[in-house]
Amino acid sequence: MEVRQRFAGLFFLSLSLTLFLNVTASSEESPAAFASIRDGATVSAVIDLNGDWQFKATDETEWLKAHVPGVVQSDLLRSGRLKDPYYRDQELEAQWVEKKEWEYRRSFTVDSQFLKHDRILLDARGLDTIAEVFVNQTPVAKTKNMFIEYEWDIKPLLRAGANEIHVVFRSILEWNKQQITSEPKVIWCKDAELMDCRKGNVFFARKEPSNFGWNWGPRLLSSGIWRPIRIAAYDTGRITELTIRQDLSNPAGAILNVTTKLDRFDPKTSLKLELEVMLDGRRITSSRLNVTSNELSRELTIAQPRLWWPNGWGEHPLYEVTARLTSGGREVHRQSHRIGLRTVRIVREKDARGESFAIEVNGKILFAKGVNWIPADALTDQLTETNYRRLLEACVRQ
Repeated sequence: MEVRQRFAGLFFLSLSLTLFLNVTASSEESPAAFASIRDGATVSAVIDLNGDWQFKATDETEWLKAHVPGVVQSDLLRSGRLKDPYYRDQELEAQWVEKKEWEYRRSFTVDSQFLKHDRILLDARGLDTIAEVFVNQTPVAKTKNMFIEYEWDIKPLLRAGANEIHVVFRSILEWNKQQITSEPKVIWCKDAELMDCRKGNVFFARKEPSNFGWNWGPRLLSSGIWRPIRIAAYDTGRITELTIRQDLSNPAGAILNVTTKLDRFDPKTSLKLELEVMLDGRRITSSRLNVTSNELSRELTIAQPRLWWPNGWGEHPLYEVTARLTSGGREVHRQSHRIGLRTVRIVREKDARGESFAIEVNGKILFAKGVNWIPADALTDQLTETNYRRLLEACVRQ
């Protein structure tokens, strides 16, 4: 199986705020914050696997209705098997969930035309956390990282007509115990007084640490398909990476070094790569080159660049850099990123007290202040776009 892994950009990595914000809202208010894919890339065709699924504990027989993206606690709440863990001490009554293993399944239909695409990938943007993935009863992969986006080539496993996807989530507590037992180097975790060990969080898997309990939030060890999942099809070729590096040493002309990595499904097919930079709907610069290898680089110059500044210090113009892969004048794939042009430097110089520490942006030393961001809801699918935006706007106003 071909496996691709990308790190998901997650807000979970800053976990030091002293106040937990419960912003749970109904799904009628706005969509869930993590229910959409906005990566600036296109597909030839797609089968959306979000929506209605079925789930159950692995030691039970009755399948219940589930919703994806989501987590098992939210599905248990909807099915009436769990009380609101945010109310009084009902958090304690919800912790039986973490001791069980859970499985999700759904069927989907594939037509013969879809199977003709050159590459068909199962695109899973977030699996929480110890997961085993099956397509039509065939093992596809095992995962142990909540923060990574995965792709697996499943074209050989699909058939015209009805198909099934099945994901089993193991208990991370039991999984961690197994790792401790099998790893002789783990001595420190045999000390029951160590807080992380007592919580069951021993860092063998990449799991949101606050799920194990924090001073500002409840202990809710979630599991589930917490970000979108789909089957994505591609033809001819696609752009797998678009990397942009900035050189602002000349104030009159910013240089962007744009590097693309490609998948070409038929090396004999002639392809061209078109690069374009836009600002406020206006083309700033562009370039076109023949695809001669699977990695291409080109420098683009932006005359009189408009610099991006932190909040409160100036404007925030965002340039959109787009790479288009074409064959015979027809676009086969596109990927784009929005970027701000700026330099950032940590200034550490000897002074009368020892050494300075300052943040310099665009050549100017700034006073830096801000806020620490924690997970805005212990159940990721309960955070809506509306509340996410409200919290971010509150951060901006600080």
